[in-house]
Amino acid sequence: MLYHKLAFLSPRHLIPYPHSSFSSLLVPCIGRVKMSSYWAFILGVIEDQGSSAQLKDGAINALADLCDEQIYDKRAHIPDGVCERIIEACGREIVRRSAVDESPRVAICKVIDYMLFYLGKSHEQIRNDMISVIFNHEMIVPFIFEGVVRTENKADKEWFCFLLIDIMEKSSSSDRTALIVRYFEKLRTWITLIFKREILSTYDMTKTFFRSKEMAGVVATLPSELYKWAIELGTFDLQNECLFNVLESAADSPKTMEKLLGYGLLSISHDFAHLPINQATLRHANLFRGILLMHPEFSQVFRRLTCHGVTGNPIADFGRTIPLRVETVGVNYILVDEDTEM
Repeated sequence: MLYHKLAFLSPRHLIPYPHSSFSSLLVPCIGRVKMSSYWAFILGVIEDQGSSAQLKDGAINALADLCDEQIYDKRAHIPDGVCERIIEACGREIVRRSAVDESPRVAICKVIDYMLFYLGKSHEQIRNDMISVIFNHEMIVPFIFEGVVRTENKADKEWFCFLLIDIMEKSSSSDRTALIVRYFEKLRTWITLIFKREILSTYDMTKTFFRSKEMAGVVATLPSELYKWAIELGTFDLQNECLFNVLESAADSPKTMEKLLGYGLLSISHDFAHLPINQATLRHANLFRGILLMHPEFSQVFRRLTCHGVTGNPIADFGRTIPLRVETVGVNYILVDEDTEM
């Protein structure tokens, strides 16, 4: 099988693989390729401005298939500099392809993800530099987000989700800040769509994408959506875990935290308080404890949400330690008639 994939990518294999329609397209390019390596050949195809769209599509799809087979192969080797050039070439292809439904878009996503994965194994700094390139590119980030929220096929959507998770998890704070400055309004739309249950429950996007101060700041500008999600008390799911991560990432940002609490996010503590003992953790309890230390005005709200939770659950037990505020009737007041007061 690997031989067949290389037949698409290496000129020395084109002749013994006559049944490939793609190989016939590559024959005219053989004279322009000076190296026998299929990496040099594939770069020659996708970097050449004179290559036809059909030729580039075939090359990118073949490279994506090869990546599928090689992604976990410890023996896989890509020459130095090739990953960076392929990512940059994919960026140029994204700019050239404005239509959302063009066939190689999933293949482009796979190739970028694999190149970053490979660099991360032995060239971490180069990988981080390429992530910065991706964040600063005018089209790659919108391409990824649109793939996450618009792609219908679940298997294809998964690739966009994985790539988004990878770049958000490995990116620097300055990169994420630049992302927000450039795409603030679009980010609000994308995040709203990502919060839909079918995306959150299918793809593990809660622990990486939303656990950053920068994203928490963007989420804090979505009051109607957040309030709607926060008041839906019921069974615990990934949506609550995602909202918890947003609160956690805003723990050292008082203004953002104040906004999030004002939108009703503290109500997720109800579900956490009703988790079985083996699922609720001190990490959850400590966050709520820290929130109430900063904002004691929410103590009674937290108590009402959690005091009837599972015995032994640290969140519920903490809620029960908060004294109930007793409403008292005013006494010894002096009533003054303003009309007769001198």
